[in-house]
Amino acid sequence: YPGIDINLVEKGAHVLQQDVFMGLLDIGCVLSPIYSNQFDIMPLVRDQSMLLVHREHPLAQAESVTLDDLKEERFVIFNEDFTLHHKILAGCRDAGFEPNIAVTSSQWDFLVELVSQNYGVSILPRPILVKYRQPNIRLIPVTGCDVEWDIVLISRKDRYMSSACRRFMEYLCANIKPLPDAI
Repeated sequence: YPGIDINLVEKGAHVLQQDVFMGLLDIGCVLSPIYSNQFDIMPLVRDQSMLLVHREHPLAQAESVTLDDLKEERFVIFNEDFTLHHKILAGCRDAGFEPNIAVTSSQWDFLVELVSQNYGVSILPRPILVKYRQPNIRLIPVTGCDVEWDIVLISRKDRYMSSACRRFMEYLCANIKPLPDAI
């Protein structure tokens, strides 16, 4: 498919869903759940999100944690544009508390740096963390709540999609593989 331009737009899943719905984008790569039945959905990759704590944090040696274990913590998390933000808030509320959110950002590397300086704890997707190893940070699985990192491709059901775009989606689904468990 020569002569085709691919423009990547980086935004949170809520904004990307809106942009695909409005026809500003042909497809979106977003974290599920998808809040509209107006989209065709193709699963891409599933992984887990992890709690990040400073190596000297009291939970640093834990095998796993629940959100209830974090009710006294200061959170540094993605901003409201990101589905993971809403998943964390919903999980904390289901656990019976309102999280103490100290910082929100769209920049995962900034959030990791805040944790490495022991400013708070964060919950971020494991695949991001594989790319950014930090010796001051411990990664701990979060259990008993829905903070999985379930990435899907979406397109608007009632819009025309070119064969090149369709082939691109098929290519992505066939060639993107989960990362190994060990980080």
